[in-house]
Amino acid sequence: MKKVLLLLFMTISSFVFGQVRTDWQVDGLKGKVKKVMITCSNAVGDQNRIEKMYDEKGYLLHEIHLNSVDSIEDIEMKYDVFKEYTRYIYVKAKSDKEYSDIVENKRGGDYKMYLNVLNYERADRRIVDEYQQDRRTLTEESYVKYDKYLSTVYRKMFEYDEKGTLVKEVVKEEINGVKNKYVLIYDIRSRDAIGNVLLQTKRNSETGDIITEQFDYLYYK
Repeated sequence: MKKVLLLLFMTISSFVFGQVRTDWQVDGLKGKVKKVMITCSNAVGDQNRIEKMYDEKGYLLHEIHLNSVDSIEDIEMKYDVFKEYTRYIYVKAKSDKEYSDIVENKRGGDYKMYLNVLNYERADRRIVDEYQQDRRTLTEESYVKYDKYLSTVYRKMFEYDEKGTLVKEVVKEEINGVKNKYVLIYDIRSRDAIGNVLLQTKRNSETGDIITEQFDYLYYK
């Protein structure tokens, strides 16, 4: 559960010049996407599925992570609407009886976001998200500490093509003092008529491991 949450919170969005970025902008989506379904698979047959539902203004309503790996639990997330720069997110793992409340509080300016996530498993989190004028993320820095027994620091740097599509991700991480660095190379294989990605691969330049991602969309009329 904790490992899944570390990944989930790396992708949380932000605002610029008094306006909260939509989740369409954060996720790099074109058009009025109602739902996106992402199927991720690797060479050994593990398969994960992510489903995201957006409202007509482009903000997340609901998110589900379904995992085929037994050691990683399925996750469900429900999103409240923003009130000024704050919204609540309700998270529930498959083994949990109730949802846990998370406060997503966005403060910032000059194309930077400062995010503090509170009230989940006594974890201290801080994410700094720097982004460009078209609101795609350039860098993310994340600090997560669960009580005294787990400390993680991530730094991600993102590169995009001329269409604004993510093509490269450099990740530096430090987990309990152990440092690691790797690069993910994105290869876009196909897009739909609007320009959203239908099929892409992510290759780890250090290990050679490849993840294939297939996307299916539903649009508002």
